[in-house]
Amino acid sequence: MKVSSSRTPKSARRRVVAGAGALALGAGILVTGVLAPAAQAAGSVTFKDLVLGVGANETQRYVTWYASAGTDSTVQLEKTADLNAGAFDEDVMSYNASVTPTTGSSGGDIARSPYRGSALLDTLEANTSYTYQVLASDGSTSASYTFKTGSFGLGSGFEFAAFGDPQLGADSNNNSQSTSADLKEDAAGWADTLNVLQADASDDALPLELLTSTGDQIETANVESQWDAWFTPDQLRTLPYAAAIGNHDSSDLGYKYHFSLPNNDTTTANLQTTAGGDYWYVYKGVLFVVINSNAQSSTKDPAHMAFVTQAVKANPGAKWRVVSYHHALYSPASHANDSDNVARRQPYTQAFSELGINLVLQGHDHSYSRSYVLQNKGAGPDRQNAAEAQGANNVLEGPGGVIYVTTNSASGSKYYPLTEPISGTSDATHSGKYPAGTMPWAPGPGGNHTLHWANSVENQDNVRTYLKVAVTNDKLSVTNVVAGVCDYPNKFTTQHVGTFCGASQTTTTLADTNGNGTFDRNQGASGAPGQPTNATADKYTATTGVAPVGTAQDTVNITKWDGTQGDGQLIALDVPPANPGELGWFINGGNHLINLGTANRHGNYFTASGAIDPLTVTDSRTFGDTSWSLSAQVSDFKDGNATLLGKYVGWVPSILSAGGGANAGATVSNGYSSGTGLADSRTLASAANGHAPGSAQVGANLNLKFPVSVSNDGAHNFWGEITYTLM
Repeated sequence: MKVSSSRTPKSARRRVVAGAGALALGAGILVTGVLAPAAQAAGSVTFKDLVLGVGANETQRYVTWYASAGTDSTVQLEKTADLNAGAFDEDVMSYNASVTPTTGSSGGDIARSPYRGSALLDTLEANTSYTYQVLASDGSTSASYTFKTGSFGLGSGFEFAAFGDPQLGADSNNNSQSTSADLKEDAAGWADTLNVLQADASDDALPLELLTSTGDQIETANVESQWDAWFTPDQLRTLPYAAAIGNHDSSDLGYKYHFSLPNNDTTTANLQTTAGGDYWYVYKGVLFVVINSNAQSSTKDPAHMAFVTQAVKANPGAKWRVVSYHHALYSPASHANDSDNVARRQPYTQAFSELGINLVLQGHDHSYSRSYVLQNKGAGPDRQNAAEAQGANNVLEGPGGVIYVTTNSASGSKYYPLTEPISGTSDATHSGKYPAGTMPWAPGPGGNHTLHWANSVENQDNVRTYLKVAVTNDKLSVTNVVAGVCDYPNKFTTQHVGTFCGASQTTTTLADTNGNGTFDRNQGASGAPGQPTNATADKYTATTGVAPVGTAQDTVNITKWDGTQGDGQLIALDVPPANPGELGWFINGGNHLINLGTANRHGNYFTASGAIDPLTVTDSRTFGDTSWSLSAQVSDFKDGNATLLGKYVGWVPSILSAGGGANAGATVSNGYSSGTGLADSRTLASAANGHAPGSAQVGANLNLKFPVSVSNDGAHNFWGEITYTLM
């Protein structure tokens, strides 16, 4: 809840815009250092692990933190331009916080704070810089931070970043101790990745506005020293962050305490682990759905897909749809064929194809891969276009097409080597359907690597990376960017956990930095002032084949099928010459798929039902014959050699939004008993000559009834086509 401060008329005074430590990021995004808090009575409450989170849409932000006491608190928010010499004044707005006790213990040497606080900042204005801090009723304050909103709505576009498995503390000595050199190196790698992203985005055409993850923020879910290390970068307080739950986050309440989430399902049992469930949000017209993939079983997976379905239905106007979760369905390394991931491929990919999901972001396998455009019409996942080139930089997503990306480590704490497809299985060729793809990589130096059939690109250079996604109305540009090289901070290589680094896989030179006569992992170092121990410990000193920081390892531009591109069109349009003025139409909705679901049997026949995507007809003609008619016809449905006649489909047209003189067409019965149903062209809507100019939205409920003999030879997944003609 927002509580506005009481205001008095301002006296004449000099206005100073706070800017100490500020750095412009991207096209107008502001990332700033700490501002001095307003002068107040010193209190006794301390705050830490403060994070800026996404709200339900771009007009909101969550602020969440740990506190040493349960004192009533608010978040103070003021337009940065209105600050008085960097301090909050009578223009400040205060948002009541929920401060609640935490439970559970922390492993390691840092105890869990006894309280967590959270507040929702809403009614934000577009293109505005805000400064905020936490204020307790005893006068205690947190440090102050600044964020900037962008334009509302997609407009010219924006960028967001995705991070894979920082997993601070992985493969570490004393990883539950805040003093661990390994943990400090992971934290340094994580912070450096965010700094590299910030510098990279500063000269991009589109502003960086959102940070996301695919899970595993830390190694051990209840170790607060690892959470403290993860929260080090200030970018987590200046750009909204949306985290997925990884398997290393899942088993404790730490994640739930640290993040406040919009549209968060905390009650559906099949979606939950200790850390939480699924959530969704919309940012500038893009629907983001985040799944807790740790909740997995034959009953839990359908619950996740039901949640995604609800989110899609709640946001029919979303321009793009992005799903994130931890356990990758398609990846290139140690988890590439884990049984739990393989079990999800059929239900997840079918749901994603039917729901018009465009991009799926995954983690867990500490490596990078990008799939071909995949689809699943019910018979199993497959490449949508058999002719798509390996590593293509420009791809077209037809209806039901989805790209799956697995993100590599953002901290350098752990990498997995690429694995070869399982010999004697369909892993490389999809049961002989495609030739095996190869690339110059092997688990050891030299040689070639065979790609898993679903993946167009696979990579493991054992260097930190992040994913950057540029979003515009007509394209998603997805780029995997190098964030670091083999030397510090990149613990997997500097501490000799991994034995190679770089694209050529050439073994690197090891240095006896501490001078004890041998190469030791995590042993004593020179102890240079101000440096973590690992920075001067024995490490790699020379590498080959490592791309410079900021290099794009892989880029793909995803264009969404809009009914006019490509060879195959599921919905066609035939428009004859029109009178002066304009008569046009378009199909509302995202993927142009009409999903009739699974047919229900009733004795000797099956039935199914659904609805077409609404169509908008606009007619601005004012003279001549202004009549028009929009008709449609359904083809026969096919599944291999099996056929389901189009005549078995009937409909009930309706006008969803009146205008342009539109009238609904007549109800057409399905042809099960008699007649031709929609196998013949039927009128969906029409308007008489002389109607007033305007637009109308039209729709129709479909009904299907056909004999059981259609499936005498087994189950089928039928696909047909509906063709619209406007005259």
